[in-house]
Amino acid sequence: MFNKKTLISFLLITLLTTSVKAISETDSLLHITKTSQADTIKIKAFNELVKKVFHYDPQQAFVFSDSALALSKRINNTYWEGITRINKSSLLYHTERYKEGIEQASICLRIFSSLRSELNMAKSYNNLCLLYQAVGDYPTALDFAYQALRIAEKINELSQLANIHNNIGMIYYLLGMQNKSTEYFLKSLDDNIKSGNKQGMAIGYLNMSSIFVEKNELKKAQEFLQKALQINKEFNLNTAIAQCYTQLSNIQYLKKNTDSALIYINWAKDIYLQIKDSLGLATVHYNKSKYLKSSNIHAALEELIIAERYIAPNIDLQQKINIYSALSELYAIKKDYKNAYQSFHFANLLKDSLNDFEQKKKVQEMQIRFETKRMENEISRLQQITETKEKENTQQQNELKRSKTQQALLLFIVSALAIMSILLIAILLNRTKLNRKLSLQNMQILKQKEEKETLLKEIHHRVKNNLQIVNSLLRLQSNQINDEKITELFEEAQNRIITMALIHEKIYRTENLAQIDFKEYIEALSGNLVKTYNLNKLIKIEKNIEVEHFGIDQLVPIGLILNEMLSNSFKHAFTNTLEGKIWISFRINSEKKYELIVGDNGKGLDSIEFENPRSLGLELIKTFTEQLNGFIELNTKKGTEYKIVF
Repeated sequence: MFNKKTLISFLLITLLTTSVKAISETDSLLHITKTSQADTIKIKAFNELVKKVFHYDPQQAFVFSDSALALSKRINNTYWEGITRINKSSLLYHTERYKEGIEQASICLRIFSSLRSELNMAKSYNNLCLLYQAVGDYPTALDFAYQALRIAEKINELSQLANIHNNIGMIYYLLGMQNKSTEYFLKSLDDNIKSGNKQGMAIGYLNMSSIFVEKNELKKAQEFLQKALQINKEFNLNTAIAQCYTQLSNIQYLKKNTDSALIYINWAKDIYLQIKDSLGLATVHYNKSKYLKSSNIHAALEELIIAERYIAPNIDLQQKINIYSALSELYAIKKDYKNAYQSFHFANLLKDSLNDFEQKKKVQEMQIRFETKRMENEISRLQQITETKEKENTQQQNELKRSKTQQALLLFIVSALAIMSILLIAILLNRTKLNRKLSLQNMQILKQKEEKETLLKEIHHRVKNNLQIVNSLLRLQSNQINDEKITELFEEAQNRIITMALIHEKIYRTENLAQIDFKEYIEALSGNLVKTYNLNKLIKIEKNIEVEHFGIDQLVPIGLILNEMLSNSFKHAFTNTLEGKIWISFRINSEKKYELIVGDNGKGLDSIEFENPRSLGLELIKTFTEQLNGFIELNTKKGTEYKIVF
């Protein structure tokens, strides 16, 4: 069930937040009120003290509030008078002095209307909303809430929007309009999420949890409650943590998980004991009695007796009625009719007191409505007088300003044109000079680039020529050797040299030294190897090259790997057949890595030979693959197929 204090405005909730730091700051603020030479600083310190001490000493909070109000009146500072009255109206709300609270909030509204302070007008309307809500005048409360909402939306003040949406949601809940209530609680929660107000978010999550408990949607209720609990733990808000544990115990009880309900309620009890919250402890023991009633009447009765002890000093009549009614029922079950009757009698007496209180409250409500109407009329009259005077002053000022504005405008235009002309001439001269300088620099850079490219191409040309000379020397030397194996080794060395020479030839023939046409290079390399081995067999070479250009750093090892793989296919794959097929694929795979596949449909390579190579060619393939930071796979199901990924 909802607790009215749980759903209170975030503005007022902040007054109840307690921490060790807040208490330690009290002495510093008191020192400021005694030693500061600036009256406005003293007023501000008194108002901060109100917020610091209210949760444990409300009477002292009123003393500080009265000191701030007297000082602001003495120095005739209406702004700080209004701020002080806003805080005082909050104090009066929490001490249930609603009529005085409405008077203070109405004066605040009058002050901030004259000062045109829209943010503080919204706060004043918001406090009036809360105060009228407390006395049960929901239509008037809702009217003030929507006036506050219009201002907050105009100035786009998220913290105030969160407060107001929360209060509107509360009013709709009290009116039994659950869907509208949920809508505005969610808006409030969204405002706090956008502004990053975590403590406001925690209150919003707790409100939504209570809504879903009412709807018996316990899973959603628990989800919201866990979020509230997480934030409250983050800020070490013990009272709020205990409230969350109490609500979690109720949810578990409704789910018929009595053991879990007792665990949570005991956690809440530990916190309430620590902070000495007698009303919280009364609620804990009342709930424990409810959980134990079906299984252990004796234990349930003991819990209610403890709850009675804790509720005694509190003024919460409804909670006292609940406890005494439950005591009467349990005593009757145990056939202790004397105590049952006594508890029943106490409950009825309290109900009569509550009814008397409600009657007095209704009389107060009627008085408050009369006073409020009178104040509203006074505010309206003052606003009309202020607006009339402002219009008269505005007309006179506009006439004076019009002639001055025309003269000033003419002078401004002439001055602006003169300044703009000077600036334009200076900019044009500077830009011309800068363009000339940039043009010369660009020409020098272009010339240097062309010279460097020419020099690099010449170097690659000479390297290619030197490699061809080495190749020719090897060919001449091999012609003088009769050993077929040694001649074959010479041919392999020549092919490797030709592979590198082709790369350097492509470099000095290309326009862009950093990017070499890979397709052309593959065509030239495979064509050269076909001529070299001259097998007189029908060997078809299929190429699927998706990578068009490649850098020199990776092209050299790739070229040598291709040379070794194609040479192995030409030499060893087709010894027992007159025709065959070789395929080359080079692409970028789904992992954004290069993938080279070279295969043939020949007799296949022994996997043992691949794992423990005895030939220089396989050693080179593995070495250059490692150089590329890649890995190689061999597939010998249909011939030989290498796959390198890098």
